[in-house]
Amino acid sequence: MTDYVIKQNRFKKRRKFIKKRYITALLAGMYFWAPGINVEASGSGTAEDPFLINSCEELQDVKNHLTSSYKLSENVDCSSVSAFEPFAELPTSVYSGNFDGNNFEIKNLTIKQDAKSASLFGVIDGKVSNLRLENVKIYGYNVSGPLATSTTENAVVDNVIVSGEVKSSGYHAGMIASNSGIIKNSHAYLNIESAGYIGGIAAVNNGVVTDSFSNSTTNQLGTSSQRNGGLVGYNSSAGTILNSYSRSIVKGVGLETGGLVGINYGIIKSSYSNSNITVSGSYAGGFSGSNVGLIESSYAKGSITNTGTTSKCTSGFTADNLSSTTLTGVIRNSFSHTTVNSSGDRVGSFVGCLEKSGADPVILNSYAKGKVTAIGTTKGGLIGYRKTSTGIVTNSFWDKNTTGMSTSPLGTGKTTAELTTKTTYTTLGWDFTDLWDMASGFNSGYPFFKNTLQTPPGLPSGFTVTSKTDRQINLAWDFTNKTTDYELWKDGFLIRQEPNTAYDVTNLEPNTNYQFKLVARNIEGDSIPAIINVKTRLSKPTGVTTAAGDSKIMVKWDKNNDSNISGYNVYRDDVKVNEDPISKEEAEYSVSQLNNYQKYKFTVAAIDTSGEESVMSKAVYDNPIDLTPPEKVTNISASTSDNSITLSWENPLEDFDTVLVYRGEQLLTKTTSEHYTDSNLSTSTNYSYKLVAQDPYGNMSEEVVYTARTKPETPFNIAAEANDKSILIKWSINDSTSVSGFNVYVDGGKQNQYVIPNSTKEFMVNGLRNNQPYTFKVTSIDNENESEPSNEISIAPIDTIPPNPVNNVRFINTEKSIELQWENPLTDFNSVLIYRGEDLIAETTGNTFVDANLESSQLYNYKIMAKDDSGNLSTPFLTSISTRPKIPKGLMGNLVGNNINLNWNKNEESNVKGYNIYINSKKWNAALINQPNQIIPILVTNYSSVFSIKLTAVNNIGGESEKTDPLMFTFTPPIAPSTPLPEKPIPKPQFPPLKKSEKPAPTGLKEPVRNWLLKPNVKVPVTIANLSKTSQEIRVEKPNIKEQPKVCVIREDKKIKCKKQDTDIIVSELKVNSNQLTFNVSSNKKGVLKINGLSNYIYKFDGSTPIKLNEKKLKPNKKYTVSITIEDHTEEFSFYTLANKPVNLNIKNIDANKVKISWDQNKNPQGTKYNLYINKKLVKENLATTSYVLDNKGFKKNYKIRVVALNTENKASEPLVREFEVTSNGIDAFSEKKSIFRDLTINIISVLLVIMVLAIVALTAKKLMKKKRP
Repeated sequence: MTDYVIKQNRFKKRRKFIKKRYITALLAGMYFWAPGINVEASGSGTAEDPFLINSCEELQDVKNHLTSSYKLSENVDCSSVSAFEPFAELPTSVYSGNFDGNNFEIKNLTIKQDAKSASLFGVIDGKVSNLRLENVKIYGYNVSGPLATSTTENAVVDNVIVSGEVKSSGYHAGMIASNSGIIKNSHAYLNIESAGYIGGIAAVNNGVVTDSFSNSTTNQLGTSSQRNGGLVGYNSSAGTILNSYSRSIVKGVGLETGGLVGINYGIIKSSYSNSNITVSGSYAGGFSGSNVGLIESSYAKGSITNTGTTSKCTSGFTADNLSSTTLTGVIRNSFSHTTVNSSGDRVGSFVGCLEKSGADPVILNSYAKGKVTAIGTTKGGLIGYRKTSTGIVTNSFWDKNTTGMSTSPLGTGKTTAELTTKTTYTTLGWDFTDLWDMASGFNSGYPFFKNTLQTPPGLPSGFTVTSKTDRQINLAWDFTNKTTDYELWKDGFLIRQEPNTAYDVTNLEPNTNYQFKLVARNIEGDSIPAIINVKTRLSKPTGVTTAAGDSKIMVKWDKNNDSNISGYNVYRDDVKVNEDPISKEEAEYSVSQLNNYQKYKFTVAAIDTSGEESVMSKAVYDNPIDLTPPEKVTNISASTSDNSITLSWENPLEDFDTVLVYRGEQLLTKTTSEHYTDSNLSTSTNYSYKLVAQDPYGNMSEEVVYTARTKPETPFNIAAEANDKSILIKWSINDSTSVSGFNVYVDGGKQNQYVIPNSTKEFMVNGLRNNQPYTFKVTSIDNENESEPSNEISIAPIDTIPPNPVNNVRFINTEKSIELQWENPLTDFNSVLIYRGEDLIAETTGNTFVDANLESSQLYNYKIMAKDDSGNLSTPFLTSISTRPKIPKGLMGNLVGNNINLNWNKNEESNVKGYNIYINSKKWNAALINQPNQIIPILVTNYSSVFSIKLTAVNNIGGESEKTDPLMFTFTPPIAPSTPLPEKPIPKPQFPPLKKSEKPAPTGLKEPVRNWLLKPNVKVPVTIANLSKTSQEIRVEKPNIKEQPKVCVIREDKKIKCKKQDTDIIVSELKVNSNQLTFNVSSNKKGVLKINGLSNYIYKFDGSTPIKLNEKKLKPNKKYTVSITIEDHTEEFSFYTLANKPVNLNIKNIDANKVKISWDQNKNPQGTKYNLYINKKLVKENLATTSYVLDNKGFKKNYKIRVVALNTENKASEPLVREFEVTSNGIDAFSEKKSIFRDLTINIISVLLVIMVLAIVALTAKKLMKKKRP
């Protein structure tokens, strides 16, 4: 045998196949195959990329790749193949791949195996799904089935429909002869003949059959056959049938014949039979022939006729419910409406015989109503025959009226009225909640199962023709409720049994009438048929030819011989060209007004007397010929951008093929369009174009010249910044020299009054409403054009300007409250927020707030901010205010000689530092008194004879309580004895001459009373003599002269002490570095502090509260002046900030003896000088550069470099330090690593010390808490 190999041509739509090791021959018009077919199809054969099958040749090739996956890509017709072989056969092979029918059909398949099994797949060990086998013919000797002879436990058959015929002269037959896998959602429409087991779905079931049905004819051959079922012939003890039914014609001649199963050893649930059974043997039942397993929630309808005169055990449900030594037949929750007619004996409406070889068979909660007609003498209503003491029957009935039987070995007879009454069952515990139901008009009034079909479907609706040709009519219909499948009849012949709702009828004759009937079916019966009459179209015209002319084509065809033809239509490119039908006597038509050299498609359709067209003829193509140049293009225009020009024009209406577009002499394009875009051009540039029309023959029109100019460049990178009632628009442009300016558009309207200069890339749009969105675009302009607008940007102005801060803040404090007072901003103001610490304690529109219920003698930190309507907050006013200590209690005193002894109770507050004593409203003590007792010596020169003594408490933060009630004393000094003058008498003061306004001195004084200006700490000698015994008073009155305020500044580098009683303002703890100034200000007067050089830096103080300033916006090495104004007097002091610390100290080898040291100035101003220290020794002073070359000779090998920057006052910045080591090989980085390690060690030790301190504080606090507990 010779091998022929033909490679696949991948460039053609239809595949050509490789045929390997087969013989072809054309004998009697048939195509015969030899063993060993090997056909290559597209795909790789994996589950993800299966082989695609679209021919019977490719289908046969499956047997050569039994582990591969396949998928049908279209319907496959095998009518021309008569020697098709099964894919796999035991014991040598199985099919273990995945075969997806893709809802296509394999039709007209014939398999003949005279001496062995016959099927398509043979043995299935994989999955077969979504497949229909239509009109198959399977002829075999052994087990045979259209789909498979057998399936393994691994097999899955899903959504498979099979129609056709199966004949097996030797053994089992069904859609699958023997099933051990899973069959689901599958249907059988088969005509089966066999001498062995028969089942529409499976002859033998050792696996699972679910959601499947059979509308088949099963016909047993011979006289000794057995186990014939409409769905399954033999359901073994391993078999399960669920939710399936049979509506079949079952013909039996042997034992065990049933409408659903022949014999059941396994499990059957929720399954039904409505079959017509004729049999001439024993054990025949409307549902099952025999049952040795479990049948539950199932029913049987239809009829059974047993013509065997010697037959035994015939019934409407199960002929023989029996038990073996290991299995027991159980029937529960089931019923039968089957009509039973038997010429034999042992006949029952539900069960023919009850027999056992082991345990008693069981019937529970079941009933029967079917008519029983029997010639034999052993018959009964529920049961025909009961073997002695056999069976358990509970809560089960038969209808004495409808069955015609008045007795039964077991069970209860009821009338029709009783059996159509619900209480008959509910009183005995039948489940009408989940299982049973009763309703008038359903199931003749008897109980039925919930969610089951109990009536035939209604008339199918929507039965219509979706399309038709001369050889095919496509039909479709709507889904009918309660329908499981449909029968389609054509002119009285059944042509299709179909669960779907559409079918295409093919192989029809042209111009012919057909009648179609559609019948909806379910387990209960058939609907009334829906009928439509359809006529196929006329035969399509043949022999179509063309002849080309000038701008026209002559179309010719053969005349149509159909009887009712009335004329023809001619189509050019699928558009009809003749206005009126062309006479049926004519067979040609001239199509004019065509474009020369343009290819056209021409078709012809015949028209019948009703006006319906035939299918289009075969298309022919032709084009006219022309030598005349076309007209030139017209109406040229241009639209431009910054880098492109789009030309538009109108092409000639006739004799036109393409347009040639030139820029200058350069050909840009040939196009049939009426526009062209020339891109990548320069902005603001003139370009000249030339357009020429060309006809299909290459003739050129007259040239048309057009000039256009590109627009300026479109601005990009459009950005916007929201401000208060304004938006700042920014943009970019690559070449600002090519434009003369810009325009800004707001909500489509131009905003700028004048052109924005090209040097400007931003524009502020003012006068907007806050929080209202606006849309902005920007264009550029040159001397002639305006660019395309930029991308839009939408943004809303926002109020970002904070209000002015509150001013003139002051306070009134008591023991329990602090009253804050201030002045609100005059504009842009909504409210004032008051914080105590970090907690918001008040928000008010007023200008005062009392913080009450406070602790006495406590310091409270306040932050006061103004807020505007947009929620912006002003600069906070920060202040710390203490509540006053409590007024000291228990003040007592007594006069002892020249002393007053005072005592009082010590205050409870822990932070009370001491006390002040006031005598006649003047503080007596210079320093705080620590103990609650004091002796006051009375000096006649200091006090009058009447003493008013008050006491205050002072805490450690400067807070002073209110004064106690006065303690009053009256003192009369003794007469002073005559004492000699000191050895060195006090010089007599020289008084100026007495003015007229002055009075003479009172008695006892040597000089007149004068107003003296006494300076602090300056002693003025006053001589007092000849005083009387009564008290005399010497007064030094304060002059009415305005004193200059005194300011004391204490810098951190000068130890100056300011006496508070001699100073109006003390500026203390003044610290300055490169960018920060801190100092404290305490004052007994109101004033204003300014820092010149810092914009908007003004600070007011009220004369009672200390303030602390911390300014971080200073620049390095810059002079600043602080001015303090009190009343009309201003004091100033100046300082320089330090320079920034140098950064990035680098060390680099120059040669073996020199190293270059360099650093960065870190934003220090130009001219900053530096000092360089090496190993603590000043090496270079006032360096004006940021580098220095170090000569290694004369130095140690270990170096520590320190660099400081100097400010104008030659004060050094923080030092920049680095260590390194110099060896014969240069700088050794190891020492730097050691330095890093040392720094890390120091940091770790510091952290540990902090943790230890925190632990000690926590322990101390814990001990204090324990002491405070009662």
